[in-house]
Amino acid sequence: MFPYDMRIVYIDEGQVKLSFHSRTGCPAKKELLASEEDARDMISRFAHDVFAGQHIGQIKREGLFDGWKQKVTPRVKRKVKKLAAHLRMLIGR
Repeated sequence: MFPYDMRIVYIDEGQVKLSFHSRTGCPAKKELLASEEDARDMISRFAHDVFAGQHIGQIKREGLFDGWKQKVTPRVKRKVKKLAAHLRMLIGR
């Protein structure tokens, strides 16, 4: 599947949703990159083997915003958690 990168988005009640992207710094990316249709087919076959018995739902290609959101969301959650702890400490005084 290289240079595509796959991520499990959701697993619940027998349903699996996956995403993939091709954002990589590999210098041979252009030569190795399969079509999006071929990538979806490979991911689907892989997912059916790995998650046997579960329904493979959406297989989505990530856009630029998805990659950014994946990196920023945990950082924002940590900052909010620290701010909330600080505010609780101030209010508790």
